Formats: sequence, C-alpha cells, structure tokens
Amino acid sequence: NIIKLRHQRAQILGYHTHVDFITESLLSKSADSVFDFLISLSSMLVESSNKERERLLYYKQKECRKNGIKFFPIINSYDLEYYKKIVEENDFSIDDNLLKQYFPLQHVTEKMLEIYAFFFHV
Repeated sequence: NIIKLRHQRAQILGYHTHVDFITESLLSKSADSVFDFLISLSSMLVESSNKERERLLYYKQKECRKNGIKFFPIINSYDLEYYKKIVEENDFSIDDNLLKQYFPLQHVTEKMLEIYAFFFHV
C-alpha cells in the first residue's frame, strides 16, 4: 500500500517514479542518472577486480612453480588472504610488523570504542 501511495504522490508532483522524486534533491537528479552511475561504477569495479585476480594468480603460479606443484588458475577462499599478503609485501612493500608500531593495540582499541560510543550514543 505504501508503495502505491509513494508512486501516486510522485506522479501527482510530476515525476515518473518515486525514485525520480527522491533522487531529484540529491546530486543525481533522476533514477536514470543513478542507474547510469551504477553501471559505470560496476564496469570500473569489474575491471579492477579482474586486475587484482590476475595479480593474485601471478603470485600463485610463481609459488607453484617454485615448489613443483601443479598450478590451477583459481584463487580459493582459503588462499585469498595468503596471496593478498604476498601482493602487499612484493608490490607495495607493506610490512605489517612495521605498521604495528604506529598503531598500538591499546590505543586503537580505546579510540575505536570512542567512535562506537559516539555513533551508537552509548
């Protein structure tokens, strides 16, 4: 019933759909522009995820060759974190142990709890 009422209100006000009515006040201005944005974003994300997948497979293949293991071009869920770690270390020179010194556990925990308390009014 609420869906019908929203649709009727939108049409009375001169909008094609309720989504058009709601999105006009946003930057998008119409449901079509939101849809176009999501399609554009989707294609960029697919391209990016494919590149990331290829990077992970490259390191998996390299490791399989090194250890004499047959390579299957699949990243299993249980392998994902392992190969992501290898990519971080090799491609981005990220050292977790070095980063840890800048984020002491006690301090990070306290600050996270402060943020949660702020957002949840605790």
